[in-house]
Amino acid sequence: MKDLAGFERIWLIYWLHKAPKSSLLVTPFLDTRERGIFATRAPARPSPIGISAVRLLAIQEGVLEVADVDIIDGTRSERRDPRATPAESVSRSE
Repeated sequence: MKDLAGFERIWLIYWLHKAPKSSLLVTPFLDTRERGIFATRAPARPSPIGISAVRLLAIQEGVLEVADVDIIDGTRSERRDPRATPAESVSRSE
């Protein structure tokens, strides 16, 4: 975590430990046919891996203090990467 301190935002990659197992087939809202999950907007996904662009506030004794987090308290972070390219920019409204 030594050089993360210079970044405003970081990618936080985490395991969705409370996500239920999901099927690869779903019947979408207002539909009557089963469809492949990736062809729908169903919230369930077969891979319980999450990614969030969070604002890095501080690093103290190996602990990251972040904001703009949309994960459940206690979720274990698997990886932390800096957001470094213009393609990864965040609009000011976020």
